[in-house]
Amino acid sequence: MIVVLDTSALVSALIYPDRVEGRLLQTVFLGHRLAVSPALAAELGSVLARSKFARLGDRKTRQRAVQALVSHPSCLAVQPLLRVPLVPNDPDDNHIVEAAVAAEAELLAASDKHLLALRYVPAPPAAAAIPIITPREALVRLVGEVQEAGRDA
Repeated sequence: MIVVLDTSALVSALIYPDRVEGRLLQTVFLGHRLAVSPALAAELGSVLARSKFARLGDRKTRQRAVQALVSHPSCLAVQPLLRVPLVPNDPDDNHIVEAAVAAEAELLAASDKHLLALRYVPAPPAAAAIPIITPREALVRLVGEVQEAGRDA
């Protein structure tokens, strides 16, 4: 399954690997694909460069964490070609929706209330709508799929 995590969820995953977002990222890396666009990677780097995240290490260390994330074997680099203006209350979040569309993601896990309010990304031609759910809901869904796959093996 191809999954997109919004910037807030990715930041939480990197800071708190034992919390829901961290476990979600680990689950994605164990059997799924994480789609990341250049805009999403840039926003993540920009957020982690803020002084309030200094406890994660110096600025270079935090940038290396972003680079390690985007170069992970389970990471799928996507280049959105379409503009998808679906987030009127926070247009800066449109790039996350655009990454999900470009990746033909099967779900978008978001902590951002503007994204969650959408509930889904309408389906482009020949594709299914992309549900927008919380990281906790995404973790439950992915862990359930892992358990089902284990029973089939």
